[in-house]
Amino acid sequence: VTLAGTQTLTNKTLTSPTINTPTINGGTIATATLTLKQSAAPTPTAEGDTQWDTDDNVLAIGDGAATKLFLPIPASTAAGDIEYFTGAKVKARLAKGTASQALLMNAGATAPAWATLPFTASYDSGQQAITAAGSLTLAHGLSAKPKLITTALQCTTAEFDYSIGDEVAINVGSHDSPAGSNRGLSIVPDATNLTIRFGAAAAPLNVLHKTTGVLSGITPASWKFVVRAWV
Repeated sequence: VTLAGTQTLTNKTLTSPTINTPTINGGTIATATLTLKQSAAPTPTAEGDTQWDTDDNVLAIGDGAATKLFLPIPASTAAGDIEYFTGAKVKARLAKGTASQALLMNAGATAPAWATLPFTASYDSGQQAITAAGSLTLAHGLSAKPKLITTALQCTTAEFDYSIGDEVAINVGSHDSPAGSNRGLSIVPDATNLTIRFGAAAAPLNVLHKTTGVLSGITPASWKFVVRAWV
């Protein structure tokens, strides 16, 4: 059958010739193989123009002004995994880490890597009152005996040239200077509490004068005690 001009075929199968550059509106192509235009470095810019990059195996689609790239998902991805780039247009997969791990850059600064941090939780007591021969039992909520404990005094009334808000780090243990002055503090940690004991002197803790360096016993009402802990 020779068809002249524009014809309409209904319920017919066209076996020959091959139709080049057709426009199909509202139809369905079934059981057909669709091959995209291909090149090693396609850069389509026309809206919707879709091409296959044979060099990098990615889809390149025009957005009307530029080219957008769509990269394949790495194999074997699972919930919690992280995708990252190993090069231009190349995605890789980092499998999820374990609980409490942090994401850091690897030693070569080439890719992200999971790392176990030295500390995973912290506690800050806030300001605590200082009482001669007194004690504090502070629940730290860390569910384990702390690995590290630090202590400090925070100035609340100016003394020894320190201003309100100044924080002075102090050591745990005996500060009994001069001998027999009963100044210092101790901390006994466990998985639940920090048990703190202050020296029995009226001035239970020592600090160095901020400008002269002279060691003096504090006025408890002028300072607050702060303890911090980590696991």
